[in-house]
Amino acid sequence: MRCPSCGRQIPDDALFCPYCGHEVAGPSFAPLEDPEELKALALTLKEKYLPGDWKCWVDEKNGKLCFGLSFKTALLVRVLKWGRWAMTSTLITALDSALRHAEEDLGLRFVLVRAHAPLGHLRLCYKVSVRKTS
Repeated sequence: MRCPSCGRQIPDDALFCPYCGHEVAGPSFAPLEDPEELKALALTLKEKYLPGDWKCWVDEKNGKLCFGLSFKTALLVRVLKWGRWAMTSTLITALDSALRHAEEDLGLRFVLVRAHAPLGHLRLCYKVSVRKTS
């Protein structure tokens, strides 16, 4: 299918365009944008799903759920000279696994919309959609 905003080809099951970020939520999921609901979700993720190496917060301005490494883990990754990328990859894989479990348990869908590392601090931001109940 094509993004209705930028016109680029995107996967048929996409909820958001990976190029421009436009929402193309399918019929079975609705975007979760309410800051209070996102905060409640962030707390649930922290308590039940996230590995201890990750912290979670809400970007209220953009309606995203963001994840970053804890200070201790970020410092350890920065100090490592050898194996830094392997450790970062392992940490991201652990986060991805935790989010997939939360998707299944809570009827959610997480779509990565931004990954960046300001000043070397890894941050991953996701748009969240919730399964519509009929």
